[in-house]
Amino acid sequence: MKHLQTKDYLVTPWKNGKGVTAQIAIHPEKSSFKDGNFDWRLSSAEVSSAGDFSSFPGFERLLVIWDGSGVFLNETLLPLFTAHHFNGEEEIYCELIKEKVKDLGLIFRPDKVEANFQIIEKAETLKLLPGDYFLFSAYGEFEVEKTRVRTGECLMVVGPTQIEIHSTATEFKLILVRIFQLR
Repeated sequence: MKHLQTKDYLVTPWKNGKGVTAQIAIHPEKSSFKDGNFDWRLSSAEVSSAGDFSSFPGFERLLVIWDGSGVFLNETLLPLFTAHHFNGEEEIYCELIKEKVKDLGLIFRPDKVEANFQIIEKAETLKLLPGDYFLFSAYGEFEVEKTRVRTGECLMVVGPTQIEIHSTATEFKLILVRIFQLR
């Protein structure tokens, strides 16, 4: 289990150069987003204006808005805390509903990885199968084995294992990212 704080994230420009993203993790660890030689990359970005998404041929993407009012992707509403899956080379135009938003995104090679997002809003015990898991705190804070994870931070866990999620906050939301390497 590893606690990843915002100070640990690598801030890099978007592929299209129209913004920046905070890379939370990449696999293989020594791969490069710029070179495109990764199997998957988890990151969070702030989107402050309308525009085109970068193209990622050969990849698929998962995206969830965790702060703000949501967005329209090619005129399809993507509300807060709703995961959206799309092809990386699909032409996507993003329009803000109101103000800027923050998202959590996973870019992955579908021939090497299976992945999904799940929103968790209550304390519970999770039985995790083999794979890589990221518990991203999107609202409030939660705790696992005395490690407190605040908004914008992440807890990386490798399965199989069992973890108990606790929270002293009356409300919290975390995004559970599951990544399974295909053999």
